[in-house]
Amino acid sequence: MSKVIRYINLISYLLCCLAADAQQQVMIIKRCNFEGNNHFSSENYICEKMYFNGEEPTARLTYAINNWQVYDSAVFEHKGNERCIVEFHPEYNFDSRIITRYKFARRVCGQEDTLNPLLWAIHDRYDLSKPYLKDLSFLLESDPDRKGDTFSFRDGIIPLFFVSYGIPYNELLYSFSFRISDNTIRSDTFYLQYYTLTRSFKYEDGILQKVEIAVEDKRDNSISKWQEYFSKVNL
Repeated sequence: MSKVIRYINLISYLLCCLAADAQQQVMIIKRCNFEGNNHFSSENYICEKMYFNGEEPTARLTYAINNWQVYDSAVFEHKGNERCIVEFHPEYNFDSRIITRYKFARRVCGQEDTLNPLLWAIHDRYDLSKPYLKDLSFLLESDPDRKGDTFSFRDGIIPLFFVSYGIPYNELLYSFSFRISDNTIRSDTFYLQYYTLTRSFKYEDGILQKVEIAVEDKRDNSISKWQEYFSKVNL
């Protein structure tokens, strides 16, 4: 097992160094934690490693829930406002849990992702909140009605991206709200037909440190909780 970890870390470091210059090389480790409930056991594992040259992303490794298997990896190339993502899929000897090779999957180039104008003021270091903001941006671009700080859909909408939190893929979302402070997203809440999902974001020195997710099942008032932690390592 230690050989596997060393091998993956070596590959990660080499990927990171593809874009190396005088700026600080940084790795940010994302750890996912689920407290467990009556239906699922608790989980605590490294779910992603992200590599940066300064604050520019250079590579990413995404881990499976079994805590050892890399199921997706990518290298980022930047040319002005255009960014290319080169994706690789690892192939394994599953008996020994050793990567035998990385296989090229695809190369996709395009403009940097843009968010809805209501989110333009948000900027945290390393843009760690951006995957969460994309959820909000998608909903804001879906033409919701607005009343104060609450956005709603008269007939509901199926957002699909809450499945990882145990919410059925076909669950209707009727309204949502969010709070921005000091140019960072601080919380958001999503009101679905049978569930309420709330995310709270904690920062330190402008870097996202922790996301707390709570999902309430309105039918029995049960609450499931997730935490997603981010830690910075200078390379």
